[in-house]
Amino acid sequence: MKTINNFFINKEKKSHYNCVLLKEFIEKFLDDGDLHLSLYEFSKIIDIPLDSIKDKSKQLMLSKFNFKTGKFNSNYSILKIFLNFLIFIFLSFSQTFNSKIFRKKKIEIVDVMLDNVTFTDEIYRFKSILEKYENNLVVLKKKINYNKQAFKNLNIIYNKNFFNSSNFLKGKLKHLITFSIKILKISIKNKFNFFQIINVIFNSSIRYQNLFENYKVKFLLHDRSYTTCPIRNYLLKEKCNGTTGFVQVHLAESVISMFNFTDIIFTFGNEDNTKRKIQNLGGKVSLSYSVGSLKAEHLMDNNLNDINSEFSSDILVIGVNITDWFYTSKDISKAYLDFLNYIKKLSLKFPSKKIIYKHHGNFKWNEYEENLFKDTNIKIYIENSEIKNKADYINKVFLKRKLNFFNEKHSSKKDTKFDSFFSGSYSFLKNSKFVISFSSTMILEAAILKKPAYFINPRGLESSFFQELDYLKDKIITDFVDLENKILEYEKLEIKEDNNICLNGQSGYLIKKIIDKKLNEKINNVR
Repeated sequence: MKTINNFFINKEKKSHYNCVLLKEFIEKFLDDGDLHLSLYEFSKIIDIPLDSIKDKSKQLMLSKFNFKTGKFNSNYSILKIFLNFLIFIFLSFSQTFNSKIFRKKKIEIVDVMLDNVTFTDEIYRFKSILEKYENNLVVLKKKINYNKQAFKNLNIIYNKNFFNSSNFLKGKLKHLITFSIKILKISIKNKFNFFQIINVIFNSSIRYQNLFENYKVKFLLHDRSYTTCPIRNYLLKEKCNGTTGFVQVHLAESVISMFNFTDIIFTFGNEDNTKRKIQNLGGKVSLSYSVGSLKAEHLMDNNLNDINSEFSSDILVIGVNITDWFYTSKDISKAYLDFLNYIKKLSLKFPSKKIIYKHHGNFKWNEYEENLFKDTNIKIYIENSEIKNKADYINKVFLKRKLNFFNEKHSSKKDTKFDSFFSGSYSFLKNSKFVISFSSTMILEAAILKKPAYFINPRGLESSFFQELDYLKDKIITDFVDLENKILEYEKLEIKEDNNICLNGQSGYLIKKIIDKKLNEKINNVR
C-alpha cells in the first residue's frame, strides 16, 4: 500500500473514480498497524468506540487532501508536530484538572437542537420549525450578529468553551501523555502530522461530552452534509438517545458526499440515489425522507418580489461555487470551460434574447470570463449588481464585501437575514423563462416554479456531480444542439410538477412531521 505522502490521484481519470479511489485509500490507511492500534488505544482512553473515532478520522484525513495538487497536505514540520503535541498536552492537563472541580448542572431537556450554525440565514431558515418546540436549542459555530427580538422564542448559545469538562477524563492523565508520545513517534515516522487529526477528535469529544451532559437533546438538526460528526452522533445517542438529521442544500457531489454520517437525510425529492451515493462513498445513513427545499421555501416565500424587471431574463445562467470538485480531474475542468463557451454560443445564436449570468455569491472576478463574454449580449450579475468590467466589480462588489465583513465583526446590529449572498439568485430564478447551470441545486428547485431548467454537462465529461444520481438523467444536457432545441421548444412545453426532483412547498411542515414521529417513537419505546 502507498504511504500517505506517496498517494496521488491521476487527473486523467474521471472525477468520481478519483473520489472513490481516495475514499478507499483513506479507509485502508486507517486500518494500518501502528495507526489502527493508536486509535484503538485513544478510544479506550476517551471512552468512545473505535468505529466512531475512525469515521471522524476519515473526515479529517479527507480535509487534509489537496485536490489541486492531487496529494495530501502533510504539513510535515518537526516544529509543527511538536507544537501540536504541546496543544494535546495542554488539553490533557486542562481537562483532567477541570474534572476535579466539575460540578454537574441541572440537565435541560431539548426536543430539537440546531447545531453548527455559521450564518444568521440558517436560524431564519429553521426558525418556523424550532419555534414550534418550547424546548429548543441553537448552537452557534461562531459568533454572528442577529436580531435578538426576532429570535426571542429560541434558546441560542455559543458553545466554544472546551475547558468546562465532565469527569470522563478523570484519572487518565498518565494514559493521555503516554498516548501523545506514541502519536509523536508515528507522525515523525510517517512524516505526517497526525496531531492534526487527534487534536480535533479530542476537541470534539470534550465539546460534545460537555454539551450533552447539560442538554438532553432528542433530535439534532443541521444542514450541509459535510458538517456531520461521528463523535457527536455517538455521544448524542449514548447520553441522550437522540437522533441526527441533515437537510439537503446541495447536490450529492462526490467530494462533499464522502464520509457523511447521519441517521436521516431530508432530501429535495422522492429518490434514494442521494442516500446510496453517500453510502457508497464511505458514509452511513439509515433513512431518507423527501421534504422539498427548506432554503427555497424560506427565501422565495418570505422576501422576494414576484416581479422585478431588472432581474427578468429569457435565459438565466446560474453560476456555481468553484471548490475542490474543479480539481478532481482534467475532464471536469474541461467540461466547465466548455459550459462557459456554451453560454457565449447562446448569445450569438439568440441575440434578441435577454441572457443573464447570475454568479454564485462567492464569485471572484475572472479575466478569462471577462474576455470570453466581451461584446456579447450577456448581462453579468454578482450578488444583485450588474457588473460590466473589473473596475465595476471592485466598486460594486469587492468593496461592499469588505464593508459588510467589517460591519458584521464590529456591529451588534448587523443582521444577514436577507443578504443578497443568500437570496439574490432566487429572485432571478422567479423572473426567468429558461434556466441552465453547470451544477447548481437551483436547477432542482426550479421544479417548484414549473420552469424548464437543466444541468449542462458538455460531452458528458463531468462525473462528480451526476455519477450514481440516475434520477437526474432527464435534467442533463450534454451537447449544444440539444440545448438549442430545448430553448426553441420550451414555450410549447407543459412543465409538470416532478416530485422526484423537488417537492413543492411545506418543507418546514414535513420536516417537523418527521421529527414528531421520531420523538413519539422514543416515548412509546420507553413505555
